[in-house]
Amino acid sequence: MNIFFKQFLAFSFFLVISGLYSNSYGKGKYFVSKQFVHLHKNESINSVVLLTLSCGQQVEVEKDNNEWFYVSTGSFKGFVLSRNFSGNSPECFSQNFSKLYNKIDLDMREIYKLGRLEDLFIYGEPEL
Repeated sequence: MNIFFKQFLAFSFFLVISGLYSNSYGKGKYFVSKQFVHLHKNESINSVVLLTLSCGQQVEVEKDNNEWFYVSTGSFKGFVLSRNFSGNSPECFSQNFSKLYNKIDLDMREIYKLGRLEDLFIYGEPEL
């Protein structure tokens, strides 16, 4: 086999594997993987916040468009950034360090602001 063909096979294999492990989950039950995230009325980080979800909370994903999930939890339905979910129960700071976490005593404004920071946070490498 020539080197070009081997590289082509390796690249094709990488594309197949990366497609299997993409952030596109589909319908089903998923867990919130960040400490606080917002459930929005629309697919926009600037839309009305209906609810703040906590790490480890389970939600039902009804629709998936890769960047946003349309989810339901209790009587609430809305949109959450898909990057904030995990298929498995995540390790949350609030669960691992519950004694410390309970002493922090966050009020609703602080929880809202932490969720807002998660909405606005840009993940990835900076472009130079």
